[in-house]
Amino acid sequence: MKLMKKILAVMIALMLLVTLAACAWEEEDPAVNNGDTEIEQPTVPDENNTPEENEPNDQPPDPEPVEEPVMEMTPAELTDEEEQILSLVGLTNTIAIYDFTADDTLQVITAYAYELGEDGAWHRISGAGTYFSDPQGRLSVAFDLIGESITLSTQGENETNRTTHSREAYENLEEELAEAGIMTITEKRRSAAEIVYGEEILIAIQGMSSNREAESLSLSDFDNPQALLDAGYEQAYALTVVFSDQN
Repeated sequence: MKLMKKILAVMIALMLLVTLAACAWEEEDPAVNNGDTEIEQPTVPDENNTPEENEPNDQPPDPEPVEEPVMEMTPAELTDEEEQILSLVGLTNTIAIYDFTADDTLQVITAYAYELGEDGAWHRISGAGTYFSDPQGRLSVAFDLIGESITLSTQGENETNRTTHSREAYENLEEELAEAGIMTITEKRRSAAEIVYGEEILIAIQGMSSNREAESLSLSDFDNPQALLDAGYEQAYALTVVFSDQN
């Protein structure tokens, strides 16, 4: 009986030793665990990426450049129907129509009439203005004779305005010119013009002459009024428009 107890004690001791040895081996090499644990592979540096490139970029992206609107006035492209209406009412040569693009600070549009004096200088004789705040639109200046009256009309997305200015002293100008056999020649702006607030844009020049062989007009004559007198024009008028951001 004692022998059997000794044998059992030895067997139990051996079993405990084996168990303890196994536990110690697992603690010494935790990377191997019955093949279930993944072995971490060494990291291979990427030759194409530097540490700076891999770091997150906390800087915000550069803002997109904001393009300033092009402020200009261009001759309106009329439809065939619109052209026919102007021809029907006899306004083909006595109305100037333009499309324009300004900006949100636009406040007023004004048309001015000038007369060439005997001193060879231009003198402002009348004006027609209107409040207008739409940044885009169309304007027209109607005139039969610039020195007699002008009508400024403006149209935008949100507003439409019209204003007329007549001069009492020139109410019968057309009849007087016809009786005197004086012809009227008008030249209008046919090209685009930059809009600069407060600066006038020449849109038409008009000359009266009894000389049937008088030379044709040019907008450039506004800067050289003596050329109009030398060309045989007894009277001359000019028409401008100005955009303003001030009331």
